[in-house]
Formats: sequence, C-alpha cells, structure tokens
Amino acid sequence: MQRTFGQAFGELVRTRRGQEGLTQKELAIRAFDDESKVRRINDLETGAVNRPHAKTVDALAVALDIREEELANCRLNKMFTPDEETEIGLSRQLMENLAQRFDHENPNASDGELFEFLKGKADELKLLQDRLRKIDGLTKSIQNQIGAANDAIEAGRIDEADEILAAAEEIQQEERTLKEIEAQSNIRFARGDAALFSHQRSAAAEHYKIAAHYFIGFDKRQAASILELSAGQIYEHERRLLSSNFEHAIALALDAVALTDLQIYKAGWVVAKYRLATLQQSQARILNDESLYDAAIQTCKEAIEYADAKTENEDYSNLQILLGNCYLARSESGHGDDLDDFKSAIKTFEIASQDARVDQPQFHSYLQSSISAAYSKLARSGRDENREEHERKAEKALHRAIELSAEHGQIDLWAACQYNLGSELAAKAQQIEQDDSPAARFFRIRSIAAFNASLEAYPETLLHPHTRRTQMALGRILLEQAGFTADSRREIYLTRSIHAHEVVLAMSSDEAPDTFDAQFYIGLAFFLHAETANRNIAITDLEMALKYYDAALRGLKREDKRGNLSKLEAMRSKAEDRLNGLRAS
Repeated sequence: MQRTFGQAFGELVRTRRGQEGLTQKELAIRAFDDESKVRRINDLETGAVNRPHAKTVDALAVALDIREEELANCRLNKMFTPDEETEIGLSRQLMENLAQRFDHENPNASDGELFEFLKGKADELKLLQDRLRKIDGLTKSIQNQIGAANDAIEAGRIDEADEILAAAEEIQQEERTLKEIEAQSNIRFARGDAALFSHQRSAAAEHYKIAAHYFIGFDKRQAASILELSAGQIYEHERRLLSSNFEHAIALALDAVALTDLQIYKAGWVVAKYRLATLQQSQARILNDESLYDAAIQTCKEAIEYADAKTENEDYSNLQILLGNCYLARSESGHGDDLDDFKSAIKTFEIASQDARVDQPQFHSYLQSSISAAYSKLARSGRDENREEHERKAEKALHRAIELSAEHGQIDLWAACQYNLGSELAAKAQQIEQDDSPAARFFRIRSIAAFNASLEAYPETLLHPHTRRTQMALGRILLEQAGFTADSRREIYLTRSIHAHEVVLAMSSDEAPDTFDAQFYIGLAFFLHAETANRNIAITDLEMALKYYDAALRGLKREDKRGNLSKLEAMRSKAEDRLNGLRAS
C-alpha cells in the first residue's frame, strides 16, 4: 500500500533524527522551542499523520537540515489515503492543489477543517459541471469549448478554463436573441464559478454581476435572481473557507434589491431584503461594525413592514427571528444601548411567538431558545432591577426550547440548549456563597450532565467549534467540582477535567486562545492532584503542572490575554515553591 506524504516525511524525520543523535524531546526544543511538541513528533514518526501542517514541515526541515529534493521525494506520495480520496471525490492533482492553497490561506486550520473544505469544493465542482452541461442553444463548436473548459477545471487549470469560456462567450455575443442571452449569461456565470473555485473573489463577483446585467433589457427580475444566487454562492464559499469577508456577497445582494420592483414583486423584494440582512448581520458580527448592525436591523424592519399575505409564512418567520437576533448581537457588541437592545430583542421574539403567521413548530423552538438567551443576558447585564424575574423567565424558556427541540428532532438546537443549560447551572453554583454546600455541588453535577448531553448530540468529528467550546466548559466545571471534593471522587473529577481539556488541545491550533486556557487548566488540575498525593506522585504532578503552565505562559503574554497573566504567574510560583519543598524533604 502506497504511503502518504505525512508517512514518508515522518520516516525521513525519524531517520534524520537518529543520524543527528537527538531524542524526540530534543528535536521538539530545537524545532519548536517547546518540549510539549514531543507528541506531535511521535505521531509523525509513527505514521499517524497523513497531512502534516506546512508550519510543522518547515520547522522540522530547518531543524534537521532536510534538503528540498528530499521533501520533493516525500511529496511524490499522496496527501490522502485511498478511502479519503474516494470520499472527497476530486482528482489527485486538483485535490492537492486546493489543499496547499487552503493550507496557505488558513495556517491554523485543523485537518478536519481541511477535509470538510475539500468535500465542499467537490460539491462546488459538481454544481459548476452541471451548470456547464445544462447550457443549451449552443453550436457544436461552443459545446466542444465547454467540454474543453470542463476538462481543464477537473485538472485544476482554472486560468486555462476561463480563457476557453471567455472565447466561447465572445463567439456567443454575435447574436442577441433572448435564448442566446440566457446561454451567454450562463457561460459568464460559469466563469464566475470557475473564478470562485480558485478563490478569485473580485473576479467572480464581477463575472456574476455581468451575467445578471445581460438580462437588464429583457427581464430585471431574472437579473435580480441571478444576483441573489451569486451572493449566496460567494457567502457559502467564504463560509467554507473560514473567511470573514462577505463584502462581495453584500454588494451583489444590494444590487438584487435595487433591481427588484417593490410594487410588482413585493414578495420577492421582501425575500431579497431578508437575504441582504442575513449577510449584513454575519459581516457585522465578524467585524464588530456598528454601521452594519444598524443596517441589518433597518433592512429587517423594512422587509417586515412590506411583508403581506403573499409573503410565505416561512420567510416572515425567518425575518422576525433575524430581527431579534440582530438586536441581541448588537447588544453584545458594545455598540448602542445594550439595555434597549436586550429589551427590543425580547419584545421581537415574544411577539413572534404569539404571531399566527409563525406557524411551523421548529420556529417556536428557536424562539424559546432566543428568548432564554435574551433574558439571561439581560439579567447578567447588571443594568436591570428585575434580575430574579428575568432569570426565572430565561430558565422557563430554555426548558421549553429543550422540550420542543427534542419533540421535533432538532438535534443541533437541542445540543446548543443543553450547552446553555450547563452554563446557566454553572453560573448558579458560583452565585451560592458556600461553594462547598450541597446545593452548589448539585448545581455543578447537573451542569456536568448537561454539557455531556450536548457533547453526545454532536461528536467532535462533526462540529468542531461546538465541541471545543463545550469541552472547555465541561473541563472548567469538573475542575471546580474537584476543588470542593476531598474524598476519592476528587481524582475522578480531575482526570475527567484533564481529558476534556486535552480534547480541546487536540482540536485547536497552536495559536488559538483556547489552547493557552486549556494548558493552564490542565496545569491547575495537576497542581490540585498534588495536594492529596504521596510525595513521589506529588513531585511528578507538580512537574507536569509547571510544564503546562510554561506552555500557557507563552500565549498569555499576548495583548488580548494579559488579564490572566498575573494569575498564571502566581500559580506557577506556588507550584515551584511546593515542588522545591518536596524535593528538599
């Protein structure tokens, strides 16, 4: 069976390390200045890593003086296993070209995110090829050019495919009947797909815009539909690429609204505004842009104002939920008056929950979840007099959301609600003055159960961000529970806490903020374990605690994490003092 690139490179690293007379720990320090990277080197040398990250390859190549021709020999092997290639469904050349580009644009992405990205690109390719096949009204010559363009795309030669499609478009422009305009527009749209496939966002947006404008003199609504579809294409592309730029999608969506006649196509105009508001809110969240939050709210209000009996109930329901979410998102952004936004969000959600037009059960699950989130955040804001009442309403709505999402099989929402429940229970435990009281312990046990239920609904292989966030929260509450447990159960809680944080480390990049937090909490778990262990085990525990504290220290020196730096340094000093005392005894 042929090796993968990672396996070949791992063998080369193992051989060269032996020639240099280095241990894995010594190599980790030389290559990464971090002995905790021993596990990464071990995984690589044992063939467990098929696609090592470029940063890892570069660091080890420099540390071991590996020549470029040696790397080239490793790259003769595939990046993917045969089963992975089959599941992705792209040619080897195209798959490896896309993987290298993704690796370059997303230096901190995980292996799972790369795999999901390539599967998404395979879906994009199928849509593009299907679009090319469905273009009709073409001469035999242009059909041959379309076929040649398709072959070039499959081989990863996107620029060549665009040149072929441009030539086909030029020939097609000789006559301008509506049927031929449709064919010409389809060719231009395919050029947009091809440009987007190779991450040329500006070029893709321009192609899509031209494809729509071919219809301006014939059918403005058709032109608007093409622009809406284009905005969706770019949004999905950027989302899969883990990008934060929806600027081109917003521009196309704005053009779509402008081309849709409100008097003639009111229902279509309302839907176009909804899609625009969705993009504006997504971009506002990423950029924390006050003007985009304001624009999204205004766009939603305008769409709701003109929604009438011809507007589909599903579109109307989505608009109401989106408006409430826009208020809620703006309240968390630090812009505007957060108290007014909390109350506006609650009012919007509660009115929608009583609206006869919001008639699909799944919407009521989301509404109850959103009502719970809004009341909970309002209660924690410290700016409202009715905190206890709002906490009670938040709890009631959350339990109703859990009940409804279970009833209608909404596993994603159910998992999110379980996470929210775990967070609320953990907060209640912290509010009790006696942290070691039976009530506080029971709140923490219920919190642990809720987090575990959420994780069971979404295994780590399916939803990385949710799993990372939940594992981190679970590890924290287990650590708190261990801190107030004196008997044999303490070791169980500490062991489970370490495991939860290790999952976070395995799923996070080296530079991700939660990496440093997880390292700190693992160190704290070893520190707590040392308090009840015998001398020899306590020494080992404290050495492990210092190892993880040192790893976390590097990240907490960054500007955005310095608030925790003094806490970490104090804990590190305690661990050193205790370790020195044990060694001296």
